[in-house]
Amino acid sequence: MARGKNRCIGTHRADRGKQVIKAEFYKMVEREKEKDDRLYDRLKELESKSVAVLSAATDRIKEMATLLEENKRLRAEITELRERDRWIPVGEKLPEESGKYLVQVSRIAIEELGGNSNFVRIKRFMGGEWAYGTHSPAWINGQLKDTVTHWKPLPATDTKGAD
Repeated sequence: MARGKNRCIGTHRADRGKQVIKAEFYKMVEREKEKDDRLYDRLKELESKSVAVLSAATDRIKEMATLLEENKRLRAEITELRERDRWIPVGEKLPEESGKYLVQVSRIAIEELGGNSNFVRIKRFMGGEWAYGTHSPAWINGQLKDTVTHWKPLPATDTKGAD
């Protein structure tokens, strides 16, 4: 009978050992679950931050695209304004319509009439010819030669300041 009792004790010890191992196993599983939960929470936090960063980046890219389009539009406008305001060489193009234009003139004249000079003046363009708005005496015409070298349209007048 002693032998059976020992066997019971041995079985009891084995059961007790299994319970200890089982308890340790459950503790280990619980610790791993807590680690997994922390990692999951951290992953969710990082995912949330990533979404926010991507959203901000997308907004910034859209803003930059808008600014690039605005820049492109303004550059085209500047090019148009420069073209409209530039001095046009007469060898390149003459005005398409008759009228008054701002011109650069190269004058060859005797000293009594001011000598050689370059200046800006308003002249009338009519039928392929440049003319002053007023008539010059015949004696002056033989003493000087004005050559229009460049032209551009007259600037628009300011009607806001007029009473």
